[in-house]
Amino acid sequence: MSRLEKTPKAKPNDAFLELPFGEQMLLWGIRVWVRNYRNDSNSQNLLHIAYSRAGVPSAHTGLDTMMEMITSNGYGVMEVRCPSCTKISSDEMRLMAAIAAWQHGSSLNDGDIYLKCWAKPATLRILRPAAQLLAKALKDGGLLIRPRPWSLSPPPPIRSNVSTHLHSVAIH
Repeated sequence: MSRLEKTPKAKPNDAFLELPFGEQMLLWGIRVWVRNYRNDSNSQNLLHIAYSRAGVPSAHTGLDTMMEMITSNGYGVMEVRCPSCTKISSDEMRLMAAIAAWQHGSSLNDGDIYLKCWAKPATLRILRPAAQLLAKALKDGGLLIRPRPWSLSPPPPIRSNVSTHLHSVAIH
C-alpha cells in the first residue's frame, strides 16, 4: 500500500468548519485572494500576517503567485465562494486537491491533472512551481491537505463562444 493510499481522504460534502486547520487556511486564503482581486483591493498584508501566524509565512508567496497565474493566464469559469461561506464549491475542492497531490505525490506533475481544466500546458509549466511552493510550505509547517481524487469529475464543457481566458471567477 502506497503512502497516498494510507492518507485519509476528504469527503465531497465536507463543510468549511469540518475541515482540518490547514485546509481551512488554504481555502480561506484562496477566498480572500479572489474576493480582493474581484473588488480591486489589496489583501496581501492580511494574507501575509495570517500565514505567518499559522507558521507558514512562505505559503503566502506561493498562494499569491498561483492565484495570479490562474487569473491572468487561465481560462474558463472558476467558482470561488466568499470567505464566510460554509459550503465548498467543486472548484475549490479541485484547487485543494492539486495542493494535496503535490504534498503526497512523488512526481513534479502530480497536481497538473486538477488544474488543467483552467490552465493550458504552457501555463501549467509556469504555474507548477508556485503551486509546489505553496504545497511544500504548508506541508513543512505541518498543514497537510487531504487528497480529493473524486474532485476529478469532469467540469462542464466550455462553450465555443466563451473566451479562452479565465473570464469569470464567481463568488457566492
